[in-house]
Amino acid sequence: MKLHTHKVIVPVIGLVWISAQFWTAQALTINVNAGAANIGQIVVNSGGGGVSGDFTSTVGGPPVTLQAAATQAGGDHFDWYQIVSGTHPLIPGGGPQVDPLPGGQGGQWADNLPWYWDETQPAAGTPGYDASYQLSANTFATRLHFEDYPGGPVGTSITFNTWLVCLNANGSFNCWEGGFSWTWANNAAGGVVVGAPAALGAGVVPTAAQYTALIGGFATSIPEPTSVALLGMGLLVLVCVRRVANNA
Repeated sequence: MKLHTHKVIVPVIGLVWISAQFWTAQALTINVNAGAANIGQIVVNSGGGGVSGDFTSTVGGPPVTLQAAATQAGGDHFDWYQIVSGTHPLIPGGGPQVDPLPGGQGGQWADNLPWYWDETQPAAGTPGYDASYQLSANTFATRLHFEDYPGGPVGTSITFNTWLVCLNANGSFNCWEGGFSWTWANNAAGGVVVGAPAALGAGVVPTAAQYTALIGGFATSIPEPTSVALLGMGLLVLVCVRRVANNA
């Protein structure tokens, strides 16, 4: 969720501080196909109080590129789509709700597209804007990064469903490309517990309640960025950790 915080010391909602817990990473690998052809793999791990990983292309050139995978999938570039449900002050009614919410939540800015990483930027000086949440900061020559380190008060329990999504050049939806589920909880006795990611299964896509009913009214057209501009960021060092603990 866009309720995210940093890994080592986690400030959580309700003015309570907890130390992030570290577990042995548990890797999940999901093959991503376009038709009968494999175009890459999603590999995600739980640990350190959250989940992180990448979608990495296996096609192109040589060299292998993320752009080649997007082209073979019939689109322009990739992003993530995440739905959250559970007990949390920033999930009124328990969800499901898209993460991040359009415009942001809990002090974080987000654009009006339903995708996890922001594809547009606000005016300079906009409160809550974080450049590390931009798609360009998480897109590399061969891979698209994902990470989410939630936070919340004792009693918080959240279920996440996260899909890789292929988009058109204007940021509109093209197709689903596989996904995974995971859980996060801040228990009174055991502290923070992160469930190991599990594949949602081949062909499992968001239901109408998880997608169509949630994104109504969202903007679907943006002028930037192009995939070329995104992949030009391939040598950047990733510095972000997203997205649950400041924003559901």
